[in-house]
Amino acid sequence: MVDSVSAPRIGGPTRKGRVPIAHPQKAPLRALTPEERSLLQHMARSQSEPAGRVARAQALLAVTAGASFTQAARAAGRRSGDGVALLVARFNRKGLAALDRQPGGGPPCRYAAPEAAKKGAGSSEPTK
Repeated sequence: MVDSVSAPRIGGPTRKGRVPIAHPQKAPLRALTPEERSLLQHMARSQSEPAGRVARAQALLAVTAGASFTQAARAAGRRSGDGVALLVARFNRKGLAALDRQPGGGPPCRYAAPEAAKKGAGSSEPTK
């Protein structure tokens, strides 16, 4: 008889001994238009596009081909399918604009737009 504590389950135990659970795909990718498919294929092969856009295009094309989010992440050179799930949901809402880099965390902007333009002008003189 095999001890249930030491026997690996489907997928095998993780570092902390927990077994990962496959989550269902909540937001499946909507059908692509021929224009979107063409642009995604072009971006996925591009060497002049930023690497992040290329990876996101590759992930979307993999999901379109029937891959799971995790498989699509691996095909795009990423580790987690969670990011692909967020990308698919964003693509369903925004279309190709979802491939653009999203603003990350960090402190909020300290200056309003007119002040930022004045501060960034490069003048080293103190303001009066």
